[in-house]
Amino acid sequence: DLEDERLLRGTQHIALKPKTFAILRYMVENPGRLITKQELLETVWGQVRVTEDGLRTYIRQLRHALGDDPKRPRFIETVHSRGYRWIAPSSYQQNRREEQLPSQLSSLSVLHAQHAHIAHIVGRESELGQLQAFLDKACQGERQVVFVTGEPGIGKTTVIEAFLKQTLSGQSLQITQGQCFEHYGPGEAYLPVLEALGRLCREPVGPRVIDCLRHNAPTWLAQLPWLLSPTEQSQLGRQVMGATQTRMLREFAEVIEALTADTPLVLVLEDLHWSDSSTLDLITHLAQRREHARFLLIGSTRTRDGQKQNHPLAVMKQALQSRGRSSELVVPLLSQAAIATYVAQRLPDTSQHERSFQEFVQVVHDRTEGNPLFMVNIVDDCIGQDWLHRCDGQPSASGPLKEIERGVPESLGLILEQRIARLGPLEQRVLETASVAGVEFSAEVVAAGLQQEPEACEACLSHLARQERFVQVQGTSEWPD
Repeated sequence: DLEDERLLRGTQHIALKPKTFAILRYMVENPGRLITKQELLETVWGQVRVTEDGLRTYIRQLRHALGDDPKRPRFIETVHSRGYRWIAPSSYQQNRREEQLPSQLSSLSVLHAQHAHIAHIVGRESELGQLQAFLDKACQGERQVVFVTGEPGIGKTTVIEAFLKQTLSGQSLQITQGQCFEHYGPGEAYLPVLEALGRLCREPVGPRVIDCLRHNAPTWLAQLPWLLSPTEQSQLGRQVMGATQTRMLREFAEVIEALTADTPLVLVLEDLHWSDSSTLDLITHLAQRREHARFLLIGSTRTRDGQKQNHPLAVMKQALQSRGRSSELVVPLLSQAAIATYVAQRLPDTSQHERSFQEFVQVVHDRTEGNPLFMVNIVDDCIGQDWLHRCDGQPSASGPLKEIERGVPESLGLILEQRIARLGPLEQRVLETASVAGVEFSAEVVAAGLQQEPEACEACLSHLARQERFVQVQGTSEWPD
């Protein structure tokens, strides 16, 4: 049952967590073909980082619910080291949303059709309106560079996806997307841009894009060898030998202006705070061009990273904004009213009981402070655990209130565990002690709890704060002694 997101065997309801149901739905919608682990992670979790071990846990839960034996599978076949395949006969006919979209946009992964929270987006009317205004300017030939910024989990990607979905219904656009990833060494030059180009080349407009690259940007086409025959690869390799970064910047700008002559282009680059320096140079070059182009570049980035004065992204943003060559759209925390709207959409039964409903909304707001990622996971957990109906089958907020106040949803726990696992032993011990000391604490108190020298704890906490990991500096206070 896709509307209520339920799995049924006859009349028996089989309880599934929301993410487990999302995996099931995606596999049933893509029967018989290999679905890689990375594809599942990107489709179901989007920008939230989940390890392959976490994915395997969800697959085990799904198999258990289906009564499927991995050694003799009837539903889910494991393709060793690669992914999974849905092998059960099915009469399910997917009503593909792509059939309702312009043909050139048929396979855009940026839409993430399986993400339930996009359908329930709340409190973002102002941001969507601002993005539409930027697009209107771009369609008139005034190129636009917009940075969508906000705290981790604030819903930057959700806002962008909702905007793209909204624009598809009324405008003919070329849309493509690239993703930056966290690196622990030098990243590949232009990685998110090359990813976006590759996606655009796989669309029905691909032949036109490839021809445009061949004539205007051969150095870029050489970076996408799978689009060429061996003979073309060899010829192009000789043609672009010794190409400089300046040439690549100039060529890409020419491609953008050629591609947007007839149809506006929206380029989305996610998580620019992890971008390589070459991509930032390219954005600067595109933003400073004076030629008309029906081009909108949307880059998502974390607010705190953008506030570090020595961060390359901060330097670039400040330079562009001071010249009026870029704009910033800050995504705020959700208000309590927006959370109430979301809860009413996801849990309509509770809204019929005003007192319980308001208590539930208040606790969700207090617990999450309006962070959409936390809010969505808490509500998902309520639905998955069926907390609202456990006592007597009637809607009640008393159970969820106690669970929310003392617990952390499993999905959020996985995210936090992954981040904590990246820390060193001393950093983990410092954070454990600080969590006992309180939300705000002194390095001296942590040092006393650990029986360590204050200077060592101060250095550790300062390092975590500079890295924007778990703690931030709250200023200095002077003690009486």
